[in-house]
Amino acid sequence: MEQSNPPALVRLSEGVRPPAGWSECCTCGHRWRTGQHGGHSCAEKLREELDITDKLLAERERVLRAIPECPEHGAGCVPHALEWIERAKAALAA
Repeated sequence: MEQSNPPALVRLSEGVRPPAGWSECCTCGHRWRTGQHGGHSCAEKLREELDITDKLLAERERVLRAIPECPEHGAGCVPHALEWIERAKAALAA
């Protein structure tokens, strides 16, 4: 039996289920016929996503270190950082 290509659809992560008879990897969107082995590896995609996440977190920490520490919670307090930025923007606009 010849396996046809899966129908083009929005990925499960976007809230749409694949059509009947198809399964989908929630990590990468790879589709296969339900009941058959869906063998594939998301490892490379997950490594890329982890690398991006690590870079974003490093940039977040860099921004938080540039702002004076929260007197109550110390360094890394996001609500304090947002308030501090808003006060700084208001001061610049005045």
